[in-house]
Amino acid sequence: MKKRNHTKIFFAIQLVLMTTFFILSGCKSTAPVGPPLKRVEHWNKNPTYRIGTETDLLHWLEKGSSVSIIHTPQDRWSNSFAVCMSPFLVDWEASTISESTNEVIIVHNVQVGGNPLLGTSRYGTVRIREKSIERVEFVIVRYHLKGLAKTSGHIQLRFIFKENRRPELLDKNGNLDPEQPYLDDLFISWEAWRPTNTPWKFVEGLDPKQYALTARMYSGSQRFLNDSLRGAVWDCYPLKLPDTDAADILLWDGLLMGDSLTRRTILDSNKNVSQKIKDELAWKKIPNDPLKKLLKTTDLSYHALERSCISLTLVQIEMAMQRIYSERNLGKRKKIKYSPGETPEWFNDVARGDVKFRHSLEALFWARQHKQILPNKAYLPLKEADLLQTDKKGKIIMYRYDHKNGSPYGELSRNLM
Repeated sequence: MKKRNHTKIFFAIQLVLMTTFFILSGCKSTAPVGPPLKRVEHWNKNPTYRIGTETDLLHWLEKGSSVSIIHTPQDRWSNSFAVCMSPFLVDWEASTISESTNEVIIVHNVQVGGNPLLGTSRYGTVRIREKSIERVEFVIVRYHLKGLAKTSGHIQLRFIFKENRRPELLDKNGNLDPEQPYLDDLFISWEAWRPTNTPWKFVEGLDPKQYALTARMYSGSQRFLNDSLRGAVWDCYPLKLPDTDAADILLWDGLLMGDSLTRRTILDSNKNVSQKIKDELAWKKIPNDPLKKLLKTTDLSYHALERSCISLTLVQIEMAMQRIYSERNLGKRKKIKYSPGETPEWFNDVARGDVKFRHSLEALFWARQHKQILPNKAYLPLKEADLLQTDKKGKIIMYRYDHKNGSPYGELSRNLM
């Protein structure tokens, strides 16, 4: 009898403790935010930047510079743009891109690690083999799921690789990285390149002179960590591609577009660089391709509507589809409407600072007529072009990842102890 009473008392105490815990955990904390470390506080009051020199730029471009650590707040190029946002660069000379069945592409400056809380990022060199992609996803990074802010977000393409043909991360000697030799997935992300400690703003993005365009590549796990710390989730839409080789072409076009952008942007913003740097960035290094001539003259400045993460990602897919359908004689197809059409003049007025109340109403009406300009609706042009996978009932397949409910890389409770 005493044992039963003890058991009842024990469970009663447990119940009280659990109830108290849930009540307290549901209350909002009123505790003040603690002070930052003194070094952080000193830097915030008097920011000092490490400005990249021409020697640094040459070192960044050289093939041997396959691993680098960037300090996000401090490291800038001479034009004040953040070093951490530098685009990827394809090493065409080290790549094998003949008509063989064993093609390999080497890509430098891929963000593969780091500690976002400390403001450090690790960039490496990745080796990608052909016929290695399992599927491609159109990913909407969503920062809010409710209210007006739910329309905001960022667009990127995710390439998921076959387990036995995953991209290889190389160390500075060209050997497999001992910590993370293989990568499960890679992202190509078109972004507004801007100075360090400078948040993206839509109005500034309407002025092509405010930001530059950059094509960044991430390992999937690192991009997921970055987005999770921002409180974001991934809404993933698997693409419906015409054949098994289409994913390779989609990646190839993205690499070609991004690499061309890198070469042009660096040379355009550094007019007086040495001949050695010019040689490293020589246009002739890019392999002959139907896109090459177009990329040499096309406008590659950033614009929040015309040349943004949405439009450039859709352009990348459309260019690949044009190539695939032409080379394989696949017949007619629905083209991707990657542009909302001519931007209304009053958007330019807003960029110049001439903001009127009527502009808000016009923008609201125009956005309703062109929903694809909103990140949360950016998948619509792909839906209309019949490029999204559907289930048996014809419903578009979309699934969500977040660090609390489930990530592609395993539950947090499994990976963090």
